Amino acid sequence: MKTRIALISIFNIDFGVRYISAYLKSKGYHTDIISFGALRLKEEIFCNNYITPGLLHQKACPDGDDELLVKLLLSLKPDLIGITVPSTSFITASILTQKIKEKLNVPIIWGGIHATLCPEHCIQYADMVCIGEGEYPMYELAEKLENTEQITAIKNLWIKDRDGSIEKNELRDLILELDSLPYPDFAGLGNKFLIDRGKVIPDPIIVSAYREKAYPIMSSRGCHYSCSFCCNSVLKEIYKNKGPYLRRRTPENVIDEIVYIRTNMEAWEIRFWDDIFTYDAEWIEVFHQLYKRKVALPFTCYAHPEHTDRTIIEMLANSGLKAVDLGIQSGSESFCRDRFKRKQSNEEIIEFAKVLKKFGVIPRYNLIMDNPYETDSDLDATAELLMALPRPYITRIYSLCYFPKTPLTNQSLKDKLITEEDVEGRDNKALNNFYMFIDLAKDKKTLFWDTIMAMVVSSFFSEKLIRRCKRSRFIRSHPRLLLSLIRLYLRISFISPMPIFHKELRTKWFRKALRFFLSISGLCLGMNIFHKDISKIFKKEFFFTANLIAYHLEGVTTETNNQDFRNKAKIDLLIYPKDSTNAVCKSFYLKIGLRNSFRLPLILKMLVELTDSLIATEPGERLALWEIDYKINDIETETEVDLLYPRLFFTQKGIRREVSLVEVKKVTKKGLYGLRVFLYSGRHKRYILKNCSVVYF
Repeated sequence: MKTRIALISIFNIDFGVRYISAYLKSKGYHTDIISFGALRLKEEIFCNNYITPGLLHQKACPDGDDELLVKLLLSLKPDLIGITVPSTSFITASILTQKIKEKLNVPIIWGGIHATLCPEHCIQYADMVCIGEGEYPMYELAEKLENTEQITAIKNLWIKDRDGSIEKNELRDLILELDSLPYPDFAGLGNKFLIDRGKVIPDPIIVSAYREKAYPIMSSRGCHYSCSFCCNSVLKEIYKNKGPYLRRRTPENVIDEIVYIRTNMEAWEIRFWDDIFTYDAEWIEVFHQLYKRKVALPFTCYAHPEHTDRTIIEMLANSGLKAVDLGIQSGSESFCRDRFKRKQSNEEIIEFAKVLKKFGVIPRYNLIMDNPYETDSDLDATAELLMALPRPYITRIYSLCYFPKTPLTNQSLKDKLITEEDVEGRDNKALNNFYMFIDLAKDKKTLFWDTIMAMVVSSFFSEKLIRRCKRSRFIRSHPRLLLSLIRLYLRISFISPMPIFHKELRTKWFRKALRFFLSISGLCLGMNIFHKDISKIFKKEFFFTANLIAYHLEGVTTETNNQDFRNKAKIDLLIYPKDSTNAVCKSFYLKIGLRNSFRLPLILKMLVELTDSLIATEPGERLALWEIDYKINDIETETEVDLLYPRLFFTQKGIRREVSLVEVKKVTKKGLYGLRVFLYSGRHKRYILKNCSVVYF
């Protein structure tokens, strides 16, 4: 009988589990994928709001969920259980393993990054440990179990015998032909489960650690760099002389996976998780052509200026690139070079940011805070770099976590800045403090700079005010006061008649009414009125507003209801931002593609609406409405829409014409307004809605 395998991931989608499952299924084995726990994040941080979010309180093993896991495994009756173990989830994995062993007499194998870095630690709990890539060793293990052979001599595996002795097999070479592997097991029903908050959810849509319907994919394995804080620096040593560490699939194979996924599940966006996606211009050229023709979904990726030029960004932007993640980590070039072992130039980063802005790509900068080696001058350089970068941008501010055996962790242990108990595995800091939470700052210096950095990225405070705060000795000595004031400032802004967007005016008011703010701050801190009441009322509004300001015109893709066209066609709508030379002009680019060609042209009606509200869920008063007749008779139709208020122009196949204005009201003041796009079928039945974007008049 074929071996049945249950694969468990903890607080993550985990590519390793998905690839191993797909490979085993291709060999005829039955697999079940169990996701234990959903990752909890604060939505506000994705809109640059690090000032007001409350703390996360995730448990390593939520109450009752371990019992649900055991019951599920009893019903699935696996012959082998695999658990992928990130360092942060080591404590969770050890608890679950103990619970499983109490009820099931089934061998348990651990894999994942912690098993690879610290097999000697993991073998104390598991029967076997898989080091490195797991597709081939898991297949060999399943074969031996199926044939009731002795479990021995499997490369990459450490195997614990009954007498407690450990067989340590050698590491096999890295997989060079990534195209030979089947696509990771994300699509398909019947073998996937989510256990979360006391529920077992069959066939969940788990496609991203951060967003639903954003399909995660990797075109490569490995990384160019060996940053001192990253596990890649250790993995390169482990895999030394085992083949090239950086390997990549062909662009054709990557595109075929996305096409397969779109056929078998719903995906509105593609998320490339390569450590650096934008290297190799020849590869990008082929990918660009195929992606435009076969996929045309918005996508995001990681990049680095050293491996990315203007041509690459232009190609990817034309394909649908909407956002790029860039690791800055620190604005101090010397600190990055000497401590992080990263080669980077602030000048290159700024130029790279300008290129992204030109092509309408939103940058997302990654920073690391709470580093005991950073001096005030290093942190000041980071703040100044962020203020020099063109906006809008998004930041991911992480709190430094010490992963086992990395050079930075080893040096910190040697310098006695941390103890072994602070290293992930023994600790699970990243579960609740992976991102920066100001309230978890361990000392005044950390609290001061965390608060300053939160002010910088928020866009709600002027550079002049931030620099004054940086120079103030009083604020350095009393950073908690500064944090209380800026939190109060944001909360009052929601109920003030003065728009929060006019930050220069608000900043002047803040300075002039400092005594008023101090008195109100004391009242609010003492009674906790704002925190318990006002924040709840305005939390959703704050999130939407900050999100719209940060993203401006965000790419989105939706599909028609099959009943609308009786399966004749499926339509994708993409909207990309474009730069405008006129301050009162908003230009965007649409590409509508039919998945399948059919004989009759498609007649659509597009409505573009301008409102006085920035909140998608609260349309507000309509100021203008334009109506466009949209005819699609090609597989792919490219369109450009230019708004020069109150005129709207529509360009298709090189022909530019003005759109009829259905209704208009006079815009009486300068400010931010909402722009929404609707797409209707010929029967005037709406089936696609683009949530509002921000325009300025």
